[in-house]
Amino acid sequence: MVYPRSAGVGMRFIASTRSIESVEDVGEAMVEHPHAGGETNSATNQCSQRIQPVPYLAFLADYPSRRLLHLFPYELACRYQCVPVGADRDMLTIGTSQRQDDAVIAHFEQVTRRGIFQVRCEVSMIDDVLRYWQRVEVENVNHDGKMLTEPQSVRQLI
Repeated sequence: MVYPRSAGVGMRFIASTRSIESVEDVGEAMVEHPHAGGETNSATNQCSQRIQPVPYLAFLADYPSRRLLHLFPYELACRYQCVPVGADRDMLTIGTSQRQDDAVIAHFEQVTRRGIFQVRCEVSMIDDVLRYWQRVEVENVNHDGKMLTEPQSVRQLI
């Protein structure tokens, strides 16, 4: 099922609840909402708590705004092949082609000082946003070659 979502900072995207696990394991099967009713045993509950499905981001309506891009360091986006796609209060939504492990997410949260919510998207979408982001970063360099937008404290955490 596809749900329209609004993710603050003017970003609109469509997400579904497809699992980020490989297509061979889960395939195109949709994941039921855990509160959809019906009794489950404790083993099933424990399994679902360990492997949470990651919603699928079908497409971006627009490129992320400059304000949104400045919430996440470009260097980390390139290193981990993920891009910011939405923000709301203290949460940052990142699009990634594969589930990031807990240590990486903890590092993202430390650097951004926000909670991180992952959505799965196609590699081509990530590459497209990274190319756009690179053009935006070039526009933000002043004549002395110094970045105008990224605080030094964030750069030190990377």
